[in-house]
Amino acid sequence: MTRSSPRRSPWLLPALVLLPASVLAPPRGFAADAPPPPAAPPPRPAPAEVEVLPDVFVTDSLRTPVRSASPIGPVTALESLQPVGTVSGERLRATAEASLGATLLREPGVTNSGFAPGAGRPVIRGQGGDRVRVLENGVSTLDVAGLSDDHAVPVDPSSIERVEILRGPATLRYGANAIGGLVYLDDGRIPEAPVGQVVAGRVGGGWGSADEQRAGFAALRGQTGCFSWQARGFARESEDLDIPGFAKSQQLLDEEGNPSGAGEARDTLPNSYAKAAGGSVGGAYTVDRGFYGASIDWFDTDYGLPNEPDVHIELERLRLDTRGRWDAPFGGARSIAWAVGYSDYEHTEFEGPDAGTIFEQQAVEGRVEVAHCPWGCWEGAIGLQGGYADLSVTGDEALLPFAKTTSFAVFVTERRPLTGCLDLELGARAEGTDVDSVGHETFFAPSLSAGLRWQPSASTVVALSGAYASRAPTASELYADGPHIATETYEVGDPDLDLERSVGVDLSYRTDGPRVSAAATVFYQRYLEYIALEPTGVIDVGSGLEIFDYVGHEAEFVGVEAKVVFHVLGDATRGLDVEALADAVRAQDLDLDDPLPRIAPYRVGGAVVWRSPTLSARVDLQHAFEQDRTAAFELPTDAYTRLDASIAWRFCLPCDRGLTLRLTGTNLLDKEIRLHSSFTKDVAPERGRSLEVSVEFDF
Repeated sequence: MTRSSPRRSPWLLPALVLLPASVLAPPRGFAADAPPPPAAPPPRPAPAEVEVLPDVFVTDSLRTPVRSASPIGPVTALESLQPVGTVSGERLRATAEASLGATLLREPGVTNSGFAPGAGRPVIRGQGGDRVRVLENGVSTLDVAGLSDDHAVPVDPSSIERVEILRGPATLRYGANAIGGLVYLDDGRIPEAPVGQVVAGRVGGGWGSADEQRAGFAALRGQTGCFSWQARGFARESEDLDIPGFAKSQQLLDEEGNPSGAGEARDTLPNSYAKAAGGSVGGAYTVDRGFYGASIDWFDTDYGLPNEPDVHIELERLRLDTRGRWDAPFGGARSIAWAVGYSDYEHTEFEGPDAGTIFEQQAVEGRVEVAHCPWGCWEGAIGLQGGYADLSVTGDEALLPFAKTTSFAVFVTERRPLTGCLDLELGARAEGTDVDSVGHETFFAPSLSAGLRWQPSASTVVALSGAYASRAPTASELYADGPHIATETYEVGDPDLDLERSVGVDLSYRTDGPRVSAAATVFYQRYLEYIALEPTGVIDVGSGLEIFDYVGHEAEFVGVEAKVVFHVLGDATRGLDVEALADAVRAQDLDLDDPLPRIAPYRVGGAVVWRSPTLSARVDLQHAFEQDRTAAFELPTDAYTRLDASIAWRFCLPCDRGLTLRLTGTNLLDKEIRLHSSFTKDVAPERGRSLEVSVEFDF
């Protein structure tokens, strides 16, 4: 069946480039004619810099600068007020999976929605969907992944250079949809600094045993004068997964009266294939006091849904971006940074050869941040953010015919020292949202935050932060009324839903010494109104599916996450590290006095890591306990132990070229692993033992 052509909004395309270029772009010759940047207040003393290893072998640490945690400028994970983690370099390349959620599964406080191998979204502290925002280079992914777990995030993890995970509410800087956390992706699509080479790049490919995965990629970059550019492309294809046992869980088989599993699928997970391809081209003018650039990105994927043997999804997205930064643009301003993204998105849910439901969306989002020079003892930034999304849903199972969502926000973040080692940080955001669908609603969502950061030494920080955050309901939560075949539910919205509101507090301790690095956080988040999709136990006569209602209840989340790294031996260039980590979250519906659904169980784990300029090796062991705190109509999930390992050899070749060979093993114990955070965990386990071989050549 021929797919319908995506609807276009031609006025958005020139506006995407012309608005930032004419209003925000620095004038010709600004690098030479403008006054020098104002002097910044002297920073606190910091330990001497250590040698940074080649990119492939960088080990992420608390000293790694992060950009998502502060609008004033990059701060380290050690210094950040909110808990933030980073994944990059060899660690990211060795753990990259087909979906973003599966790639970040090993991080403290993070799990995977895991609907299918081709569709997995990060879940942070038990919260996912529209509460966890995923950004590409500072702007939303502009997709519909937040509407349902079977919708993929249109991002290829192998193309990402760096991931930052901001835990806890990040609504102040990034919007109401970050009420549960933030995942910031940096893929270098628009160069922010000179490349320094006429042409350089990286090409490679790999193969995996458990799903017959074949993957290849190429990434090029270069510089001509003040213009830097990049181009990249990838292709990946995998067959149905090998699994250790039955596709259905023993709990489900017992419930169905077939404990032996007679006649059920086993050893291979039906309809779990995934295919994806895409690429991007981008460039920027980079000068002493900033940069201005643009990029175009294309992503295409086709993947099956294991819970429905005849259903698969085909997804396409075309995205345009422009970003820039201008240092010391005018008196009183330290810098001004802007980013605008436009996306033309379409995905179709096929039932056999026939198109069942088609989602089409054109969306644009932009933001401007101005970091000001110190006002007395205060330093900070003021920002504006706006967005528009036009969603159309067609087909026999269109649970929401159309939705137009417009938002605009202003936010401010300020900090000041109280004593020599104690800082105060305050923030506020006001966001208005207009939702136009089968009804029309307007919301005003304020958010506030305050925090204290105590740094008694250059290597230790204690941070206490509190936030009031609010989020407007989505069009689906308000007006959905129809079957959703992929999730086997009949969804019904509530137009009387109010803002989703929460108050929360985080207490963090971080230290980074020569022999021990550690980060631990305890958190509590109380929702005054928590919007959830809850089963009713009633079957819709027309579709035969169970009815699920969007309802607002009081709820609370409480938990802890911790990671300790022991630097057993070595120095800045090579060494042996031993890691230990744990996380736990307990979530409760306070109105019903029941656990919330799909909350990950307690986890503990550890790793042994060897790093050197020529050899990188890592062994990870993670144990997830049984989850028997279940919501209504939810089955318990067995405990599991997962063992992963990777080793990479780097060979230096003439003329600054290099060759990297990598061997990765996942689920080496071949255990049955089911993620309680997954909607399909009782019919779709994780893959069994798999060995993956890859090779990369950089020049």
